[in-house]
Amino acid sequence: MSVVEADILTRVIAPDDASLERKVAEAVLAMGFKAADRRRMDELADKAREGCLSADERVEADSYERIGHFISLLKSKARRSGKGSNRRFAPRGAGAWAALARSGLLPACKK
Repeated sequence: MSVVEADILTRVIAPDDASLERKVAEAVLAMGFKAADRRRMDELADKAREGCLSADERVEADSYERIGHFISLLKSKARRSGKGSNRRFAPRGAGAWAALARSGLLPACKK
C-alpha cells in the first residue's frame, strides 16, 4: 500500500473517532484472517525474504497487506468505540455482522 493510499484510508475510516455502535464494533473486533490465509501470508513472506516472489505473488502479498491495514484501522476504531463502556466487547454472532453490514463499512456485493 502506498503512503497516499494509507493516508486516504486513515482519513476515511477515522480510527480515532469512537462512533461505532456496540454491535458494529463487536463485529469488527471479530474480524481477522483465517488460518489458511495466515499460512499463505507466511509462505509469501518467506519467499519475499528469499527474493523469490513471482509477479502474481507480489500482487497477492500486497493485497494481504492492504486488507490487513484496513482491518487494523477498523479494529482501532472499534476499540475506541468501546472505551467508556463498563463491559468488554465480545463478538455476538450474526446480529453483530448484520449491524456491520447496515453500518456501510462493508462494500456492497455486486452480483
